[in-house]
Amino acid sequence: MKLQESGENYLETILVLQNRNGYVRSIDIANELNYSKPSVSRAMSILKKAGYILTEQDGKISFTKEGNKRANEIYERHQLITKYLMMTLDIDEATASKDACRIEHILSQKSFAKIREFTKRVAALRESDSNYSMANQFFTGPASIAVSNGGFYATIMMHGTKHMPISSIESLQYSYNNVDFMDVDLIFNQNNDTLTMTLPVVDLNSPIYMKVYVPGKMGPIHPRFRLVFKIDTVMEK
Repeated sequence: MKLQESGENYLETILVLQNRNGYVRSIDIANELNYSKPSVSRAMSILKKAGYILTEQDGKISFTKEGNKRANEIYERHQLITKYLMMTLDIDEATASKDACRIEHILSQKSFAKIREFTKRVAALRESDSNYSMANQFFTGPASIAVSNGGFYATIMMHGTKHMPISSIESLQYSYNNVDFMDVDLIFNQNNDTLTMTLPVVDLNSPIYMKVYVPGKMGPIHPRFRLVFKIDTVMEK
């Protein structure tokens, strides 16, 4: 049965209340949505008839297997669209969540799939100003921004240069505040002189501070730069 927007909102609300309180009753839904008790009762009757929920004698509401699956799908759409709006349009969470609540019901599966995986051009800037860092020559392709466990992750490829093959890089570290640095897991490909790294992304509009460890004849060097995400482009599959 195809759910209307109101039905999807009810399923999402039941899931949120269930996760928050451990149980759900009609009065809880009415209070959460500021709806009348008769309106909620009618909606629960429709959802029960459609096979999405079960009602117990004590008034508690639970999901059927299909209802739980559908509610989690709706909730995921809401959360990811909210984060997408916040990260790409730089708007506050309250506004993004309110807009996502409307968008999630009309967005096609094809468009939602594109939100789950999109790309941005990567640029390396100097640590102290907006000029390009020497490290920018390593970044010649886009970053793939994907969703995993409700968060955004950037998969970035670095290419070696004539004067510095990628194999000369021993390690990379990243930080969001330029103070607390963490190691990056690197995957090297010696055949095409590239390495691939995956970083959690907090905010696409904020830089990620990077430190590179390169052993040298005169001792190790630690180039530092800011990694920024540029213009959006759509990833073609």
